[in-house]
Amino acid sequence: MADKIIIVDTSILIDYYRKTEKENSVWIKLVRQGYSFPFQQ
Repeated sequence: MADKIIIVDTSILIDYYRKTEKENSVWIKLVRQGYSFPFQQ
């Protein structure tokens, strides 16, 4: 599978950090689907 790049809203990160079960977060689901998240400053 080719790498997929996606831009996410901060709500995705908030979802990840608030959940006690990280596996159920949108962030983890996207990573498992092959998306990558390059960080630019």
